[in-house]
Formats: sequence, C-alpha cells, structure tokens
Amino acid sequence: MRLDVRVSGRLPEPIELAGYYFVAEALTNAAKHAHASVVDVDAAAGEGVLRIEVGDDGRGGAHAADGSGLVGLTDRMEALGGRLTVHSPPGAGTTLQVALPLNVPPEPGLLTAGTGPPDGTRPGHSVKPEHPRNR
Repeated sequence: MRLDVRVSGRLPEPIELAGYYFVAEALTNAAKHAHASVVDVDAAAGEGVLRIEVGDDGRGGAHAADGSGLVGLTDRMEALGGRLTVHSPPGAGTTLQVALPLNVPPEPGLLTAGTGPPDGTRPGHSVKPEHPRNR
C-alpha cells in the first residue's frame, strides 16, 4: 500500500469518520476481491472538501449496484453531502473516489463524541436520582 495524505489538522468528526470507513472498506474490498499487487490511497483537504481516492491494480469489475459493500458506503457518503464514484473496468483495477464537504452541519439530535447534555446523559437515557441513603 502506498499512502499520500495532505491534510493539516483535524477535520470535523463526521468527516474524519466517513473518511476512515471509506478507506477501510476500499482496502477490505481490494484485499478480498481485487487480487491486487498494490493499492494507492490519496487524501487531500482543501477548498472546503476532503477528497480521497483509493486505487488498485487488481482485476477490476466492481459495481456499486451489485448489492456489495459499496452500496452502504455510497449511502454513508451521500448522507454527509458527499459523492462517491467507482471506476472499475474488468481487468484494469478499481478506483474509488469520494468528495466530502468539510462544512457539514451536524444532524439534528446527532451528538458528536465528547458532547452531550450537561447532565451527562445520552439521548434516550436519563440519570437516576441518587438514593437518599447514599447522600
């Protein structure tokens, strides 16, 4: 695997997570199906967009519409306003590309790690009152 990352600093958490899952799924697919000898991962953030490309020199022939993990990956990227493309001609490797906007507002009701109500509860959970004997 060859890796080229041009990202300075942290990105919004939902975008970091989506980028991680995109690369993890692409590498998993390359290892399981492509019979590739090399996989290139290129990531760059700029002009309000995170762009990631994962390409291999394997057998190609991947289709997002075949009910593969690419369907779920596409859904995840689109939920954040992103766009995923697949280029995979038979016998010529596979290239997956994603472009994710960096200014995605959090979904209503979606809390990021380390945030939450002041009482420390999670959505759908409540804090039990302290028992009088424990005061």
